[in-house]
Amino acid sequence: MLNGLQDYLLRIISGEKKGVLPALIRLLLSFLEIIYFLIINMAYFLYHTGIKESKELPCRVISIGNITTGGTGKTPLVKLLAETFKKDNYNTVIISSGYRTDNKEARVIYDGEKLLVSEKEAGDEALMLSRLLSGIPVITGKDRYLAGKLAIGEFSPDIILLDDGFQYWQLARDRDIVLIDATNPFGYQHLLPGGLLREPLKALKRADLFLITKINYVDKEKLEDIIRTIKKYNTAAPIFTAKYESSFLRIYQKDGEVRLLPADALYGRKLLAFSGIGNPASFQRSLEECGGEVLFHYIYPDHYQYSLNDIIEMRRRILRDNSPGVPAKGADLIITTEKDLVRLDREMRSILIAECDLAVLEMEVKIDKKEEFFKLMI
Repeated sequence: MLNGLQDYLLRIISGEKKGVLPALIRLLLSFLEIIYFLIINMAYFLYHTGIKESKELPCRVISIGNITTGGTGKTPLVKLLAETFKKDNYNTVIISSGYRTDNKEARVIYDGEKLLVSEKEAGDEALMLSRLLSGIPVITGKDRYLAGKLAIGEFSPDIILLDDGFQYWQLARDRDIVLIDATNPFGYQHLLPGGLLREPLKALKRADLFLITKINYVDKEKLEDIIRTIKKYNTAAPIFTAKYESSFLRIYQKDGEVRLLPADALYGRKLLAFSGIGNPASFQRSLEECGGEVLFHYIYPDHYQYSLNDIIEMRRRILRDNSPGVPAKGADLIITTEKDLVRLDREMRSILIAECDLAVLEMEVKIDKKEEFFKLMI
């Protein structure tokens, strides 16, 4: 089940939808795109002429960002960077925007050992990072400079990782890493809301380094075309590539046990999937590559906040499809992403697990020429 409006708009901006009504909607989106273009260019002008100042922090700041909305694989890269720097004895702190939380002040969400706020206050991305990482603090705040000052006062970091920071000009950084999703690299070549671009492609010239992700999902010709486009706007920045692969499966069982299994344990399983992420097609592809059969995929908008009704609807489908009178049995496993799991409260998880085991497919980014990539970070 695709979220109706989101799916319809994506089909329009991709050019898939034809006819009079889609053409009129594209015209409206083009008008809104012009307004967005003027706003983004005004902000760029203010910061790059010195009218507004980018503030500096007394430590190394590395931004991980993108030029399109959602789904490029930022979180797995942030996790990999943080773990690698920790292994190399660099004191590292992650700063996130706290997207879709009510909290606007700089706040320590996770001190490296325990969560210091409620799950709702943390925000899904910060909460997910706190669950995946040990010994690496996570701070959120709309003002990333103030969040950085808090990080320095509390943890004296050698390195701050700025999650989703490419468009955050208020804070100066030492490295701007820009991720490009190989499956949809340039957001249909249009700015929001007429496409998925957050900035014009000329903004690529600001990047210090590019990482093209999910190259295992495209052919060599498309990858070469992406590289040519990047070099059209930035000839100086190194370009690296990375595969986006299934790592392992974490299964929450009816009996309360949690099992860790290799990703290929999905082979032959019948799946009911749900996701509210930037690139749900990539998630489904990963499930199918592991040998799972996706019987149904509930797709919600990115950062979707699940309601009890959503969970009850999934439960009803499981019960209906697995009732004694149904010849072809339904799903024997409910599966989602780590980002989606953190948006489910205890009651929601309990409702699902009561009927069927609940699994999370962990993904990892595998960088080609990894050592060379990390040498450019320090």
